[in-house]
Amino acid sequence: MKKVASTLTTLGIIISYNAFAASPQATPWQVSIPLLQKGLFFGLEGIYAETSVNNGLNDYAIYNSQNQPQTSTIENLGNHWDFGYGLTLGYNFPNSGNDIDLTYSHLGNSNSALTSGGGTINPANFPVNFIVNLVSQSTDSTTAISNASANENFDFNQLDLTAGQQINVGSHLQLHPTIGLRYGYVKNELKANYNGQEIIDNIYSPEKDFTLPFTINTNNYSRFTGIGPELGLDSNYSLGKGFGLVAHADSALLVGQVYSSINGNISWPEVSDNNLPSFNSNFNYNTSSSRIVPITNLKLGVDYTFASNSIDNVVLEFGYQVTDYYNAIDKITGSGTAYVTNYNNSSSFTTNAYTKTTGDFAFQGVYASVKLQLE
Repeated sequence: MKKVASTLTTLGIIISYNAFAASPQATPWQVSIPLLQKGLFFGLEGIYAETSVNNGLNDYAIYNSQNQPQTSTIENLGNHWDFGYGLTLGYNFPNSGNDIDLTYSHLGNSNSALTSGGGTINPANFPVNFIVNLVSQSTDSTTAISNASANENFDFNQLDLTAGQQINVGSHLQLHPTIGLRYGYVKNELKANYNGQEIIDNIYSPEKDFTLPFTINTNNYSRFTGIGPELGLDSNYSLGKGFGLVAHADSALLVGQVYSSINGNISWPEVSDNNLPSFNSNFNYNTSSSRIVPITNLKLGVDYTFASNSIDNVVLEFGYQVTDYYNAIDKITGSGTAYVTNYNNSSSFTTNAYTKTTGDFAFQGVYASVKLQLE
């Protein structure tokens, strides 16, 4: 509810600004509509941003130290910086101050991590995405994970179709309220691999004690797609000599679907000295649900405008951006039991339960853009 309230508050601020700017009685400054010349405009933007998720969506292991007293820490891939871009094509309607534009934004990154355990007796790096309990019949055994590795991939795409109105307030302030439609796509994929050993002590035949190496692979996948209404407000305060302070705010409510899944396998090689055959078993689970995803986007920066002979004006802008997609990612986790036995080739694996965790996707960072207005 707090996230929805935050989005509605942003929408309320935007609507209040629009009403304030459209009413000459609301301010002592003179309000006017600029009579822009018709023409196309193009925009190109680059962003260097840090992506992040919450609620443990990129956790992949729990590290148990071998020092006394023993401590446990959750291993995750953390936040990651990468480059993205945006493309804009628009049109100014003649003598009206109205415009329409189409903007595409993309951001994608990949991040990886490796955690190594410190031995084979004390458990280390137990998986958190899919917990496996190994059981050896008629024996005592100890399970240890020697190393855990993970790789995460984000893919963010956004398409905005908006119509706006230029409004001059006095001689320095220009407002640009917008309304439109937004399409959003957020994909997150987390792959993890675990290598471990099952130390099996045969209580009936100690000479048959052995160490069984095993591997667990998991793949967590989540994808949101949605479309919905968008409201925004751009503002520019002129400082003179072509420089200005700029602020952009927009908010949207996307209605769509979240598809999430987990799949993977557990395997171990043949141990011929103990008549244990090789083993491989797969597991998978998927689900989808309808979702309303609130979005907030804020930009603060400075710009510089200059004219040329062939182009009506060129606007260079540099600033900082913060974008949040609330409740846009799901993560499925699970557990299972592997039964290790060398009798009648009857080793087996069963899944026990699956749970779903929901979290946010966000990014923030610096951006730079250029806008070309043709005559």
